[in-house]
Amino acid sequence: MWTDHVPPLSSDAKSICAKICDSMNSLVQPNPNLRMEKLVLSKIDSSNSLGRPQDLSGLESLGSSLLCSSAGAKETNEQLGALLDAAGNTQIEISKAEKVYLEKAKQSVTEPFKTFLENDAKTIFKEKGVLETKRLDLDAAKAKLKKVKTLEGRDQQEKEVRSLQTDFERQQELLKLLLESTSSHHSTQLRAYQEFIDAQVDYFVSAASHVKSLQANAQALLGSGSNGFPRRDSQTKAVPVSDIIKTD
Repeated sequence: MWTDHVPPLSSDAKSICAKICDSMNSLVQPNPNLRMEKLVLSKIDSSNSLGRPQDLSGLESLGSSLLCSSAGAKETNEQLGALLDAAGNTQIEISKAEKVYLEKAKQSVTEPFKTFLENDAKTIFKEKGVLETKRLDLDAAKAKLKKVKTLEGRDQQEKEVRSLQTDFERQQELLKLLLESTSSHHSTQLRAYQEFIDAQVDYFVSAASHVKSLQANAQALLGSGSNGFPRRDSQTKAVPVSDIIKTD
């Protein structure tokens, strides 16, 4: 078989890289409509000359809402206002850590994988198609050789077969070299996954630290006793409306 001299083609690697890139893009921007909008705008306005506003993450949006709410809450309940203020600032700080994490994920995984798909993988599959065509041409020439009756015709057809065989072997060797060169991509993948894991650990450690500080702040504001919290119905676990809207 002609494929015996060619390493396994990296269709699986291409598929895996494409799926990982899509998943990473979903991680960075979960909303598919916004992802598509950003992709289209990046094509027609790559330098952002139109001044598109930056996307707000869920944490940033939550933090901004809490901070806006804290100002009004302080007028009626200073304790609640202070807690909303602390919670809002915490969400903003966590969102900053999230941005760093997602940017590292993009740099370590999405960008190198995208480069592989748009360059190495595309070239490999293009040259694979060329090799398939040359194999068909060679097979057709060999079949034609078997049908030649005259000596002169046979000599001419054998010459064509030898020429096609040389072209095929040259293309086969080129594809083999291209496939062997992708072995370095495996090292790139391993390094990318390690960098992504490290970035994820840093993010969760940072987020946990901010939340623990918020928890301590909340306990200091509300007190550790049950008097600091609204009572709950023992059956429904619901907080009475009167407890929610009452002010001290």
